[in-house]
Amino acid sequence: MVAKPFRIMACRGASGYAPENTMAASELALKVGATEVETDDRFTKDRKVIVFHGANLDPLTNGGAPVSSHTLEEPRRLDAGSWFKPTLDGSAATPMRR
Repeated sequence: MVAKPFRIMACRGASGYAPENTMAASELALKVGATEVETDDRFTKDRKVIVFHGANLDPLTNGGAPVSSHTLEEPRRLDAGSWFKPTLDGSAATPMRR
């Protein structure tokens, strides 16, 4: 029997080290050895898909209301990182777009 290689999956990226479901978390997960990154997808008001865990933009960003009430560009302007670590500005930790 041939052993299959382990799959190392990072749930929402390296969410213990960077805000979950962000490019920063995904890139860090791959850098430290994850072979896969699991993400959560949501539809915006204009029916675009973004990666975001909860139905509401709070408490992970400085925006409020459901993801579905925002257009694609609105969540991209929010700060999704400085609450986690001051050195992560909004551009480094914006919600990912698919």
